[in-house]
Amino acid sequence: GTSAATQAVKSQIDQVGPSDISVLIQGESGTGKELVAEALQRKSQRASGPFVKINCAAIPENLIESELFGYEKGAVTGANARKRGKFEIANGGTVFLDEIGDMSLSTQAKVLRAIQEKEIERVGGVGPVRVDVRLITATHKDLKSLIAVKQFREDLFYRINVVTIQLAPLRERIEDLVLLIEHFVKVVSLKLGRTIKGVSPCALTALKNFKWPGNVRQLQNIIEGAAVFSKGDSIELENLPEEVRLGFSQEVTASPVDWVSAEIEKGKSLDEVIGQIEKEILMRVLTETAGNQSQAAAKLGLKRGTLQYKMKQYNLG
Repeated sequence: GTSAATQAVKSQIDQVGPSDISVLIQGESGTGKELVAEALQRKSQRASGPFVKINCAAIPENLIESELFGYEKGAVTGANARKRGKFEIANGGTVFLDEIGDMSLSTQAKVLRAIQEKEIERVGGVGPVRVDVRLITATHKDLKSLIAVKQFREDLFYRINVVTIQLAPLRERIEDLVLLIEHFVKVVSLKLGRTIKGVSPCALTALKNFKWPGNVRQLQNIIEGAAVFSKGDSIELENLPEEVRLGFSQEVTASPVDWVSAEIEKGKSLDEVIGQIEKEILMRVLTETAGNQSQAAAKLGLKRGTLQYKMKQYNLG
């Protein structure tokens, strides 16, 4: 990305990465917190060491302690041998605790001890085990609000929050959208074994106008899904989900003359622009009539044969 928000994050990674301090990454779901953690690891003096990730929200409360700190043989049901936990496996490297805001208070106390004392104790263990790890954490929750209602330890917060990296949601850095789309198109082209060059102008307009509640992860999923349904070498408007396609219609409806003029300024002919609008109208009416061509033709004031000709022209069925 080239936005100011993205450049600021890159600068923080460059500055903080080589140090050994704890970093808290905050941002909405799908903004790329894990990618930032991986970048910090690559920049660090521990880059050659292990990088161990654990999602605190994905592990049941009764299992997370043994996942983090391991257990001795016989300590829990089915424990037929000693098991090392994530902190022990990461010795000499980095532990990344994702969604730490979902961790219970009892487990938080044990994590705090691991940071302060540089030692952990396996479940069923009889003594401490020394560990040397750098801790990177992430959350989409407001930890200060959780502290206020006694759902997060204040002392742990100050231990993990030596430096905070705040990730902006995609809707606040929409200027990064084109580069992200180009990247995901290349990725999905390799996955599908096809040559997809990009997205059509109409599709791009719709993507730019969408609010992206799921952020970059949602963009990736939509591009991958649209690519599967695309028939040519580009992703078209009709390949996008309906809620995204509305972004194109709303822009055209809000100011049709300005939109047409802007598209012509980009180098398109008037026929091309009018064709884009006509295709979108046909798609919408066919959807509203569940594909019934007679009803769609009547609604558009066209003969059925004319509708069929236009559908063939725009490859709509």
